[in-house]
Amino acid sequence: MSGNLTFIIRPNQEGLLEARAVGHSIFTYGKSIEELRANLLEAILCHFDKDELPESVDLLDASKADHLLIPA
Repeated sequence: MSGNLTFIIRPNQEGLLEARAVGHSIFTYGKSIEELRANLLEAILCHFDKDELPESVDLLDASKADHLLIPA
């Protein structure tokens, strides 16, 4: 994959931060933003081959957005 990979981040009911990729089946969580970033890197490296890694990764905080349109 070349291009951009976007994750929607939101807190869950247990107080953890969840991240879900838009358009890919990648999901992870963390107790803090630092732990979440480390888990995201690990999840991305597991999901893509080295020659398919995204050029950039965007993190969108769902709690700060007015609304988000996420494909079903």
